[in-house]
Amino acid sequence: MKHIILFGFKSCGKTYLGKKLAQQLGHSFLDTDLILEELYAQKYGKLLKCPQIYRQEGSKVFRDLERLALLSLQHYPMSIVAVGGGAVLEADNLQVLQCVGRLVYLLISKEGLRQRLYLQDQPAFFDASCFDEAFEKMYRLRLPLYEAIYAHKIDVEVGTEEQILNRLKEAVHGK
Repeated sequence: MKHIILFGFKSCGKTYLGKKLAQQLGHSFLDTDLILEELYAQKYGKLLKCPQIYRQEGSKVFRDLERLALLSLQHYPMSIVAVGGGAVLEADNLQVLQCVGRLVYLLISKEGLRQRLYLQDQPAFFDASCFDEAFEKMYRLRLPLYEAIYAHKIDVEVGTEEQILNRLKEAVHGK
């Protein structure tokens, strides 16, 4: 059985819902950001979080490590997987993910996303002094790309957590 791969904007609930879903289904949960951090530590001998890696090493090193993290998924047993918000933006990465799993797009409204990002850590590529401008640029760039991906779509703002998890379970079982 293939992985169930949750993707969408940062802070849409991929990790939170992924962990809950994995627990309910008795599957493992994988976060490709954590795999990326492990790969970085192995290669550079330092423990850094993804935003720190992105800021210190730049986009190219980060995206190269992300690709290795995605390729490593083929070596894991069937799991619920949360991928970073930018992981599906590159065609090669998307192809890898489509080969190793079933994609599930976690939808969130523009305003809901704006509120979550404003209250939490902003993405590493954001200019903190221009939150609104950085948000608009990211949203305009990513939304059409996310929407174009063939995936099961789950709105994370409609219904209770239990209802959302039930819709995710249906996606797992191909309904």
